[in-house]
Amino acid sequence: MKIKDIRIQNYKSWSDSKLLKIYDGLNVIVGQNNVGKTALLEALSLMRGSAPHRTLITKPEHDSHIDTNATFTATFQFEENELFKIALTLTRDFFVPLQFDNQPVANAIQSVLETLKYRQQITAALQNNIIVRADFEPEWYSESRKYFRARSNRNKNVLELMDNDILMEHQIGNYTLSSLLIEEFRKRIYLLRAERYNTSQTAVQNSTEILDQNCNNLAQVLHSLQSGNPERFNRVIDLLKKVFPRIKGVTVPVNNSQAQIVIWTIDPKLERKDLAIPLSESGTGIGQVLAMLYLIIHSDTPQVILIDEPQSFLHPGAIRSLIEIFYAHNRHQYVITTHSPHILSVPTSAVIHVTHDGNESKAEVIDGLEAHEARLILQDIGFKLSDVFGANEILWVEGSTEEECFKLIARTLHQEIFWGVEILGVRSTGDLQGRHAETAYDIYTKLSKGIQIIPPAIGFIFDRELRSEKDIEDLKRKSKNKVFFLSRRMFENYLLHPDAIANLLNKIAKADEYTGSTVKSWINENGKENKYLKEKGINPFEPNWYINVDGAVLLSDLFSKLSKGTIPYDKVKHGYQLTKTILETNPEEFNEVIEILKCIKA
Repeated sequence: MKIKDIRIQNYKSWSDSKLLKIYDGLNVIVGQNNVGKTALLEALSLMRGSAPHRTLITKPEHDSHIDTNATFTATFQFEENELFKIALTLTRDFFVPLQFDNQPVANAIQSVLETLKYRQQITAALQNNIIVRADFEPEWYSESRKYFRARSNRNKNVLELMDNDILMEHQIGNYTLSSLLIEEFRKRIYLLRAERYNTSQTAVQNSTEILDQNCNNLAQVLHSLQSGNPERFNRVIDLLKKVFPRIKGVTVPVNNSQAQIVIWTIDPKLERKDLAIPLSESGTGIGQVLAMLYLIIHSDTPQVILIDEPQSFLHPGAIRSLIEIFYAHNRHQYVITTHSPHILSVPTSAVIHVTHDGNESKAEVIDGLEAHEARLILQDIGFKLSDVFGANEILWVEGSTEEECFKLIARTLHQEIFWGVEILGVRSTGDLQGRHAETAYDIYTKLSKGIQIIPPAIGFIFDRELRSEKDIEDLKRKSKNKVFFLSRRMFENYLLHPDAIANLLNKIAKADEYTGSTVKSWINENGKENKYLKEKGINPFEPNWYINVDGAVLLSDLFSKLSKGTIPYDKVKHGYQLTKTILETNPEEFNEVIEILKCIKA
């Protein structure tokens, strides 16, 4: 299950949020203090009661009546067969809607089975923590909303009709199948806050693998996992070690019917359990991360994981590692509130920018590409691109375009070898040529090593340009083999993909006037000109053409000429968008870049 969208009405600072889209993957909520970020996260948990919106508008006088009903309306997205599996676990009778007014009840049970297996959305409204409405989809119901009674038979893997009686909506209460399903599913939404949880020790009663929403039974479910599925338990602990490198192991022994989480900061092979530390005496944040990792690894269906201000209980380095884990396990949906620049330094599915106009909270949902351009959001949280605190190492690249695009390539292709590596663009590579090269490398190396919190440089990747093989070898020698060169003249030469260029031009122009054929024809006609290519006798799209052409100048002219001067080529912004499109459609175009990245980390 995932949350597709939500509307918040009359809750804390929110009068009416309007419909807010929540994306798959990682969603980040940003904004200044006290603008409503945490209230939005609470609303997404769907477990909050009445906390009405109070302003001079809603309550102009001391004795003014105020509406006490907080309403959350959300649409839930499900995987195929996910609804049916949960329906089979229901232990009470429920009421199922007819799809058509004259539909025989005997046929209706088959209709609802098909709906549970293949229908993927339910829209629900909650008031003060109570579900007041839940619909599969409005057009699915009979016009007069008639229902029949059914029950799950888990042994036979079916839903059974209880009788042939037809009931109207006002006769059935709140026990519709869709309402009961939402009641079950909202128990799978987890809100993790900064406070220390009482999760270190739990009574071991009935064996369970379902984590409570308040995480109070974390010790019990980890004990069940450790004893019943040790390999999966070890996967959880291996990821915990990535987030907290000082942790060497975790055990969950039982004593007097109490399971207790014990943290090992020494090698468990030493068998010094007397030096292991109970979770309750360990650092803040370990319990929250253990709960997250348990959900991520052990859940058979997508989970909604809400995290409030992780920077308040996690070091920036731990946050970076945790975000990488989210990327690698993107089946789940994550929503994070933050002031941390470190979370926004990585690609996100969406950024939700929350502001307050003096009367109520407002939100703007910005998708991943738009978020890249939204500098005003970054200013709100004081983010700087030079901020690399928490990274393990730095990889220096040619400039701003390469900085953004190499990050995207490494993250999109899940290059785990680059977890913890910050990719930064050298602002003036001219200093790296001739007699100044050694001095320049020394400056960047000292910058990386001279301050403890600034991580060391692992390498440099630069454009080949028109350097001779001798110049390249000299630079490699002066950098002590830390410098690598692209096999093509510049990074833009990997972006000369006609379909991707046409797609971007159409998106910018908000039209469908450009095609891959149009772009290819322009390049074929102009791509051999001396301003782009010094060598004679090389035709566009031949291997040597990709190596030697001036891709940056060509892209600039191509955008200008095809758009008749209306779309100037923006090297950083459009380079990023072209890279993203090519990664989605033809990722093999960047194989050479990936091989260099792997070589640097080898």
